[in-house]
Amino acid sequence: MRSKSLNASDAQPMPWLRLALIAGFAGLLGGAVALAMIVLMIWLCQRSWMPDDASSHGISELHSSRLGGVAVLMGAIAFFVTIEWTARNASASLSSVISASSELPGYLGYVLLIALVGLWDDFVTRVQPRLRLALVLVISMLAFLDNAVTMTPSAYYWLPLDLNNSFVLMMAGIIIVTGFVNAGNMADGANGLLSIVGVSFLSVLLFYDSSGFESFFIMALMIFLVFNVVTGQIFLGDFGAYGLSAMIAFGSLELYAGGSVSLWFLGSLLAYPCIEMIRVAVVRIMRGASPFQAGNDHLHNFLYELLRRWGFARVVANSTTGCFLGTVSALLPAALVFWGGFDLGSTIFWGVYFASYLMLHLFLVSQLERVFREK
Repeated sequence: MRSKSLNASDAQPMPWLRLALIAGFAGLLGGAVALAMIVLMIWLCQRSWMPDDASSHGISELHSSRLGGVAVLMGAIAFFVTIEWTARNASASLSSVISASSELPGYLGYVLLIALVGLWDDFVTRVQPRLRLALVLVISMLAFLDNAVTMTPSAYYWLPLDLNNSFVLMMAGIIIVTGFVNAGNMADGANGLLSIVGVSFLSVLLFYDSSGFESFFIMALMIFLVFNVVTGQIFLGDFGAYGLSAMIAFGSLELYAGGSVSLWFLGSLLAYPCIEMIRVAVVRIMRGASPFQAGNDHLHNFLYELLRRWGFARVVANSTTGCFLGTVSALLPAALVFWGGFDLGSTIFWGVYFASYLMLHLFLVSQLERVFREK
């Protein structure tokens, strides 16, 4: 278990006025379940279980709890049970409410297994990156072998015929899920960043999925997002980051299999974690370093450091960094779909959009690196 624990010197008191405002907003947004989530997160922040070392992300100076993902899962389950019970006029038995979970996507069980790999790392902290990678890869493979995720060959018509077969598509899917789980985990250090990406993606997926399970996670993530951004005292942790990233990856493959969504739109919606993971891996390999090691060479680290030099307080700098990058990279393309009416299947539009974001992303990295070199 983690040798460093939260003690009196590490713990930061939460102003009651700020907590009251958070609770008031959460109550308006999600009622009693949201208030229960706030109480749970306050309680978790005061425990010495699985603390997040302030130096682990390079973007914070505050020891925080890594159990935000647990709060999100429990909140999503509570929203599910409450809404199902209400929909059945409160006359249904608990067993009938639980049986409604059979309508949920089959890949959610594998999402939980991948999340548990992250929880193991939260607890132990010394799990080798390659072992975590191998476990996620094996679980992803089991999901595809179990047909929990559909890889419809017709959706990949653009592939050469010798590559458009079930085996190749399954292997590609396994790599995509494993890669994105690691990419999402990388982004968790910035307050709000991965949560905004998750809410944006799940909101899009909600319009295409008849089960509607996304709404429960959207509500839970939004409550977590408010608490995380305002206080900076809780993160999703590996459990939450692995689970949310796996859900996004599996959901993306399901969404694309429907044939009505452009691959470039998915790339635009999930641009930050994907581009940043690939960029950092390439840079580290070119420098002779391991692409699996932790480091502070991400765009969110650079932006955070710039804001700190400008005099921003640590939580404000972290939350500004996460919310800015999450909004530009994920919330904006989602908003263009919902309010701009842009076609999700337009290859040309989203291809241009993705290329534009890619250039902006690389430009920001180069400019911030230049600023720090000069100083």
